[in-house]
Amino acid sequence: MFTKVVKAQLWVYLRPVQHTSTVYLQILRLKPVTEEGSKHIRIRSLKIDLHSRLGHWQSIDFKHVLQNWFKQPHNNWGIEINAFDPNGNDLAVTSLGPGAEGLVGIISYSL
Repeated sequence: MFTKVVKAQLWVYLRPVQHTSTVYLQILRLKPVTEEGSKHIRIRSLKIDLHSRLGHWQSIDFKHVLQNWFKQPHNNWGIEINAFDPNGNDLAVTSLGPGAEGLVGIISYSL
């Protein structure tokens, strides 16, 4: 199994906005539900000023996350991606809606 990752990027597509808006993007690592009730650990949080009426691809450094997945695959329960504007609108495209085409997200990496 490969464990040495040189570079890894997670690409997330954010929906278009009509007016400039601050978006809070969170990447969470999922884990089994414990007695404390927590089901995720925050990996990365970003504050993005979004002003694209065409949508926006956001790149996130994912090298350490991918290295850990390769080293400990039994701990890989997946990730959760959230991106909310100040009004609570979810802007992260994590699944395609009816009639939608294209990619939802991409992880690119080099070993």
